[in-house]
Amino acid sequence: MIRSEKYMKMDESKKVLTKEDVKTLKLTEGDVCIPDGYTHIGERAFSGCHHLTGVIIPTCVKAIGDGAFWFCKSLPSIVIPANVTTIGEEAFAYCDSLTDVVIPGNVTSIGEGAFWSCKALRSVDISDSVASIGKNAFAYCKSLTSVNIPISVKNIEAGTFARCESLVKILIPDSVETFESAKAIYYDGEETVLGVFDGCTGLAEIDIPDSVTTIGERAFASCKSLKSIIIPYGVTVISDLAFQNCESLECVTIPDSVTRIGAKSFECCASLKSVNIPGSVTNIDSVAFWGCKLLTDLVIPEKANRIGYAAFGRCNSLTVVVIPDNVKEIGEQPFADCGNLTSIKVSENNPFYSSSEGVLFEDNNKILLQFPAGKNMDAYIVPDGIKSIGRGAFSGCRHVKNVIIPDGLTKIGDDAFSGCTSLTSVAVPNSVTILGTHIMHEIYHPFINCPSLKLSVYADSKAHEYAVSHNIPFEIIGAS
Repeated sequence: MIRSEKYMKMDESKKVLTKEDVKTLKLTEGDVCIPDGYTHIGERAFSGCHHLTGVIIPTCVKAIGDGAFWFCKSLPSIVIPANVTTIGEEAFAYCDSLTDVVIPGNVTSIGEGAFWSCKALRSVDISDSVASIGKNAFAYCKSLTSVNIPISVKNIEAGTFARCESLVKILIPDSVETFESAKAIYYDGEETVLGVFDGCTGLAEIDIPDSVTTIGERAFASCKSLKSIIIPYGVTVISDLAFQNCESLECVTIPDSVTRIGAKSFECCASLKSVNIPGSVTNIDSVAFWGCKLLTDLVIPEKANRIGYAAFGRCNSLTVVVIPDNVKEIGEQPFADCGNLTSIKVSENNPFYSSSEGVLFEDNNKILLQFPAGKNMDAYIVPDGIKSIGRGAFSGCRHVKNVIIPDGLTKIGDDAFSGCTSLTSVAVPNSVTILGTHIMHEIYHPFINCPSLKLSVYADSKAHEYAVSHNIPFEIIGAS
């Protein structure tokens, strides 16, 4: 029975229903009716009313405050009156039993985290009056299958639909211009970073309208059912982690308006077979395509001037890569652990990099940057004049058994020969004074996971010291 008649009269000057009022009026449990006269439901007014099963909100209410119904976990439904214009932050957060919501025609804004973790919420009907949907508004609504975004919305904020695991398809109106970048927030005392559709594991299809110019960080990260995506013309940057871990993604269309592909933007897209990187792209950032193990067709555009750290690491289906003229910066281990890569070629007109026998070198600093992991070669002699073997340079090379390092080389980088399971012998000259620099040296040292290796070193040299301290078999080939 709804408790109403007993509490219908009230002080007419009172406009905000407070938490104290809720207690005084005994509105904390069961089915209740808020008395007429209130224009606002105050901050946390009903918060933590675990046994509240129904509430009638009078038509005079114009605003629902922050956390107003927070953690009303037994509340199965709510009718928001037509005169309400704002729904505050976390207004219905953790209403575990709430199944359906209709946002009426006068509401202009839905606050941050308004329906956070409403686990039973299946559908949301948002009126065209809504211009602002706060970040994380519907995050963790795990049962949400249907939601309409009105044409009044221009920006979809960070985490708005994150972790909506049952959301299969969503229509984005032509008014939307921005998928906002992920932002750090704090819920339940923990930091959480969520993109717009981050972790929507059931989302298999989405059409991004031509009006969109910005795809923010983590916008579609871990959308594990997403199979294809067409990025509209007008987008200039694919932001960091935008499509990270979209493990079913097979096809991506990137327009020639894009100039930068962000860090980890397609990391671990394990089903991605081909990607047409347009000629407009100048920067391919760190780990951009790392772990795209089916990627076979790769053309680095002529305008590209930067390839970031491990940009194409563990792309196991790549066989040949060509570095064009204008590339002037390549990060460490750009093609590390590409198990079938047999050759890295560099344009003869590139003034910064070169290749010999399919091996990539950075010329200015005399660095052996990458040995292709799939190259079938038993023995390799590092060319004279090379001063450094870069981080991860030989990482994952299954075939190489013997490596000879020339006198004059001074540095062997972290992970330089990691995972070279067939490597049996490396001759390290007395000139080598640096063997790895990482603070976690025991994990990233140059010869980690080389089970058959025996080093050839000079007595009392850095390499001798290194072999002893890392328990690597060695032989002495001369005095320091």
